[in-house]
Amino acid sequence: MDIALVAPEAIKIKGKLASFIVDPIDVKGKLAGDGILLLSPIAHSKLAPVEDSRIIMQGAGEYEISSIKISGIKSEEATVYYIGLDNMVVMVGNASALKGKEVIRDADIAIIHADGVIDTSMLASLNPRVVVFYGAQAEQAVKAIGKEVEPVNKYTVTRDKLPVEMEVVSLS
Repeated sequence: MDIALVAPEAIKIKGKLASFIVDPIDVKGKLAGDGILLLSPIAHSKLAPVEDSRIIMQGAGEYEISSIKISGIKSEEATVYYIGLDNMVVMVGNASALKGKEVIRDADIAIIHADGVIDTSMLASLNPRVVVFYGAQAEQAVKAIGKEVEPVNKYTVTRDKLPVEMEVVSLS
């Protein structure tokens, strides 16, 4: 699975069977993906065009693309998604949405849009093996959990290469 930054506030998650674009706003160039995940309510007219996109996932609910199951859980004004991708559980959400036990489940990988202060106790409750931060406050989020890492544009991982101890990644 690849996680890549496509704009300062947008990423692409690519697995073996499908790929997803998260919040494709203010993206220059062409984007391609099987589905679009929207973390917060966004007017569809503001979205960048995504070639091959079959569905826009916005809000709570159960979704499926290419035999990949996606669960959206509503948290106040945002949505947290859990994706079963490449035999891993991937959580995608805003830092500000990680409040309340209703949105917290175990995840192998937590991809967090750093839109505010991260609640480190909620992050620990996810029990992730990899945490990927992106967004305007990614550097502050990494420091808030007591880590220092060099930012990268893309992160690649497979189930058998998941680290034993939690690894932190910053996309920029």
